[in-house]
Amino acid sequence: MQGQTEFGLLLFWANKMNLPIFTPKRASEIDHKVELFGEVSAEDYVGQDWIGEGWIGYIGRDGEPPIEGRWFRENRQWKFVSENPKSLEFEIGQPLKLYDGYWGERAYIALAPLTWTEGQFQGKKEWDHDHCGICWATIASDTPQYFRSSERDVVCPDCYHSYVHLRSLSFIEPTPNNLMDISRGFQIEQPELFIPWKVSETELQRLFDGQRLRHVTHGYFTTHCTSLGGLSHELGFHFHSRGGGVLIELEFFRTSYADQSGSYHEFQRHLEQMFGQPTATTPGSEGFPSHTWRLPGADVIHFVQERFGREEHIRIKKR
Repeated sequence: MQGQTEFGLLLFWANKMNLPIFTPKRASEIDHKVELFGEVSAEDYVGQDWIGEGWIGYIGRDGEPPIEGRWFRENRQWKFVSENPKSLEFEIGQPLKLYDGYWGERAYIALAPLTWTEGQFQGKKEWDHDHCGICWATIASDTPQYFRSSERDVVCPDCYHSYVHLRSLSFIEPTPNNLMDISRGFQIEQPELFIPWKVSETELQRLFDGQRLRHVTHGYFTTHCTSLGGLSHELGFHFHSRGGGVLIELEFFRTSYADQSGSYHEFQRHLEQMFGQPTATTPGSEGFPSHTWRLPGADVIHFVQERFGREEHIRIKKR
């Protein structure tokens, strides 16, 4: 009876949210990858794009953990490519729930048949905190309780009892329509380019084909551009040296800081226009508050510190 109640609760939330649907029309298997060709009921959810060319996404039956893959446009249809052999078990013509990459990862944690163990976080010198896999709350010495799965996922007690234990997806909250969604990447306005997270250095250079992109050093590129709602600035691209060298951080800066206060307040105004009010604000130093936005898939930070004079830092870091 309890299992039926939990399953019914899941269906209630899934139907209430009216998630997009993917209906496979045919399937094939090539080079150990499953390709599902089909139609989607919508490419967005509550005004936010959920699928795009090459984007990571998830699909799955009601009540079952979704399967990860990538989307590719196939004429008027979409192709979902996955390395998970379980995707061959989907029936042709069977409607499947569609999730974007950010929420699909969390839906998997909530729905997968994992074994969960309650514990207390014990930090080490090189590892002083962890994060909840659903809400990204910090788990550290002052908030040590957590639940860890048999696949080493970690969630805070609130998310475990509210979502994992009930197998509920009610945590899915798309970014409001008027705010930028940076869970998949960053939109440059001029030149008009979308930069996906985890793009490689070679792929970034290909995206900038014909546009100015400076290779400063291994793992670091810069360009001059316009973004954040019409703000002209320099943009740095930082690549992780391990894991194939993929984009993990964006750095915003200027070539001149003649007016430090003016620069700080202009950046802050544009950041708030794009991402809303900061999640956390602290007094900071040098007379400028430090701001942090904890957003789906990435963190945004803005602060000023003293090094060789005042230095303004604006960064977006992929989680």
